[in-house]
Amino acid sequence: MDALDRSAGKLCAALVALACLLLFAMMSVICADVFLRNLAVPGMPRGFALASDLSESAIYLMTLLSAPYLLRSGRHIRIDLLLHMVPARIGWLMELLAACAMLFCCVAMVWYGVVVTGRSAGSDAMLIKTVVYPEWWSLVPLPCVFALLSLEAIFRLRSLLVGPRQPRNEQVSVS
Repeated sequence: MDALDRSAGKLCAALVALACLLLFAMMSVICADVFLRNLAVPGMPRGFALASDLSESAIYLMTLLSAPYLLRSGRHIRIDLLLHMVPARIGWLMELLAACAMLFCCVAMVWYGVVVTGRSAGSDAMLIKTVVYPEWWSLVPLPCVFALLSLEAIFRLRSLLVGPRQPRNEQVSVS
């Protein structure tokens, strides 16, 4: 289980690095679009027609790709004021319940993602934007990322069950 945990950690780090590359690419595309719109370059179009569609897709992918890393490293959105106001054992139980709910929701999203992606591929649905491509291409990352999030939920449950009976101390800021 520890080897799987380390491998998942490496995968999470690789995915967040890919999300960073996508952010840089999106920034470059937007800069090129603004440049081409405001400066007439002979032989070049006014603006970059793909900019909006590429940015939209990049934001979706960046969100999905960075989620497992953020969960793993404790940098996700977490409101744990109540967990530290109640006795440690009750806070731990609340944390355990939340981890179980997270696992259930992630597994449900994996199932949903697989079903929707399969239906989309079977129906030959297309996304028609500046570029036309099969709809299922945009749906494939969903079950994959939620499978990794499910695995992270299992690791979280494991650490709660073998660790001290108190709420986890995530990376929080109270500034």
